[in-house]
Amino acid sequence: MAAGLYSIRRPAQPDSNTARLHIALMVIYSVSSLLFFVAAPGQSVGAWQAPAAPGVYQAASGKTALVGLPPAKIAGTVAPALGAYPPNVAPLLVPVTARNRDTRLSEHFKLGDFLCKGHKGVVSISPRIVAKLESLIGTLRQDGYQVGKLRLLSAYRTPGYNRAIGNETSRSRHIHGDAADVLADDFNRDGRIDRADARILMAAVDRLDKDATYRGGASMYPPAGGHGWFVHTDTRGSAVRW
Repeated sequence: MAAGLYSIRRPAQPDSNTARLHIALMVIYSVSSLLFFVAAPGQSVGAWQAPAAPGVYQAASGKTALVGLPPAKIAGTVAPALGAYPPNVAPLLVPVTARNRDTRLSEHFKLGDFLCKGHKGVVSISPRIVAKLESLIGTLRQDGYQVGKLRLLSAYRTPGYNRAIGNETSRSRHIHGDAADVLADDFNRDGRIDRADARILMAAVDRLDKDATYRGGASMYPPAGGHGWFVHTDTRGSAVRW
């Protein structure tokens, strides 16, 4: 990333177990470092105006524009059914096709990484969650871990799919498009992926959430249903843990 698109910061309140002579740093990537932005049809972004139809476009700035519609306006055009969104939850949904799913959103992530497993026809992606994931990679690297690309178990979910997998809450951040479940990797290079690796990932998320930029909810989950350890992270604005 070019200089000025990220910053290296010290947590305002370092962890109590941090060594006195070493304060763990975190890397915060700016939303402006991303290769995309989200807009509604007809919305003006600088000198560029979004087309009337939803889709993936190249803006005059050279960035990719994800032009989306709220669920009420797109629900009848896609299948399977999206399910009912809670009141006041209306993320912009962008149509996804075989031609645009490989669109690059940032250094390490593309459009297809955020698709709902139960509905690959539309997606909602908050630029803030993509910037937070890039920040998470940078923070892990700052700690000395060799991280390439983080693997996402889940990101955007439709309300229907969210309920189908047993998530009954209407407050899930996945339906907003600003959450991701990140699979642990062999960060400590001991030849296995286990709780220790998940704790490394969770510690980096905890540190990021000490800064207000992308603060959100987080929790660590054990293996189940064929997947390994993972950590949920989102950008709801408050550091909630469960």
